[in-house]
Formats: sequence, structure tokens, C-alpha cells
Amino acid sequence: AAAPSAATAAPAAAPATAPAAPGTFTVVLKKSSPEQKYGFTNNLDKATNSLYVGKINDTGLMFAYNKTAPQDQRILVGMTLVSVNGLTDPKTMRDSLVQESTVNLVLQPKVE
Repeated sequence: AAAPSAATAAPAAAPATAPAAPGTFTVVLKKSSPEQKYGFTNNLDKATNSLYVGKINDTGLMFAYNKTAPQDQRILVGMTLVSVNGLTDPKTMRDSLVQESTVNLVLQPKVE
């Protein structure tokens, strides 16, 4: 009886964990004080209803992260914000960026 239930559970889980695009990675930015900034702007791509990195300021947590990150995990302008703290709707993602002191960002390279 265990085998059929395992088989039926797998398809149900599949939509929630869509396969990540090549080059997708996760970054956690944590503010040590409320005054600290993540240090980037995000823009809405209306065609895909997704957010992407618009500008990275030379101050802030994202800039600091990039200074020490491996080359293949640096955040670049134009990268898509797949999710913020597990949220994928652009409005709730933006709300989370404003309200939360720690953000878990899933990013993927810009799709040309």
C-alpha cells in the first residue's frame, strides 16, 4: 500500500516546486539595523509580471554581498527576482522587501 501513495503524492508536489532555470541561486540578505538598506531597486516587467533588479547602489547589503560572492552567484542588474521569502507575486514581494529585516531572494539570470 505504501508504493501507490508515494506515486500519487509526487505529482501533487510537482507544481509547487517548478524546476529552477539554469543559473538560479538563492541569496539571504539580513539587516543588522532598521536603518540598513538592501541597496537595490526592483522594476516590474509587465510582459512577464515579474520583478527584476533595476539598479544596485554602491552602498547596501546587495553591494556588500556581491563583493564576496563567487563569480557565478553575483547579483547583476537585469536578473529576475523569482521569489522573495517564498512569495512570487510582485506586489507581495515588494511588500516583503520593505517590511522584512531578512529576505531570502531567489534570483535567475536575465533571459535574453
